[in-house]
Amino acid sequence: LQELARITENEHVRYTALDCLVDQDLLENLVADEKHKGIRKVVVKRLANQILLAELARNDGDKEVREAAVRNLQDLTLLAVIAKSDQDPKVRRAAVTKLVNQELIADIARNDIDWLVRREAIWNLTFQHHPVEYPTCDLG
Repeated sequence: LQELARITENEHVRYTALDCLVDQDLLENLVADEKHKGIRKVVVKRLANQILLAELARNDGDKEVREAAVRNLQDLTLLAVIAKSDQDPKVRRAAVTKLVNQELIADIARNDIDWLVRREAIWNLTFQHHPVEYPTCDLG
């Protein structure tokens, strides 16, 4: 499986192999070495290393990889920074869904330049403390 995930040129085979991998060291190496953003995004979704996820969420050049990292990130301080400052609205929306600071969420609902980010913040404020998980507003 490791060889299929790393070397084969058939993307469908690579995706299938990645779905079966659980070795975090291998996944970390794959995300560092991989050039194909779709593969990197899949690998990031499976990562548990919060330090690496934080690095990817802040600094990866691909917005889809940053968004995937944000969805797995647990650092609320960093999520707040990303929700306020990432250049991509989808990445900011992903961060907003995980915030718990009502004052910060209200500020984003009032002031973000993207209406979908503002709507996500309003959704978060409205449904944050309900015991069921509500879907994100993803129209983009």
